[in-house]
Amino acid sequence: MSKGKPNSKYPLNVTVTDPFNVTYWSLVTLLTNDEGVGEASAIYPRDFMGLAHMRCVGVYEVRLNGTLATASFYVGLTDMSDYHRYDVVNVRAVGMRLMKALKYPLRHLIGRFGRPS
Repeated sequence: MSKGKPNSKYPLNVTVTDPFNVTYWSLVTLLTNDEGVGEASAIYPRDFMGLAHMRCVGVYEVRLNGTLATASFYVGLTDMSDYHRYDVVNVRAVGMRLMKALKYPLRHLIGRFGRPS
């Protein structure tokens, strides 16, 4: 924030809505310095109330105090959006240990599910 009231506190409500339209929130206090400049942050999902997670693939909507500011981020199932023959597809799955990747060669997936048309 800039041009705020010097040496002040601003309560902020940051909400994140997952792809299934479930909303999680974090209450943050922004403190300004003697020039009226300040910043605050909330890390999703760690700092959010409820059972905040990133287990759903899709777009997550972020809002600051309802409509003051908006943004979004995307959570994908794989590590890249495009693959070529013999590339390794890294899939992240629910229930796996943090930062553990499941690697399955694309040629095995083609054998199981048929070639794309």
